[in-house]
Amino acid sequence: QERIVVEVSQSEDSSNHKLILDRQ
Repeated sequence: QERIVVEVSQSEDSSNHKLILDRQ
């Protein structure tokens, strides 16, 4: 099982989006 965490920060928006992908 592999977990990939991608954090995306948008300059227009001050909120951070966290994308978590789980691969088995």
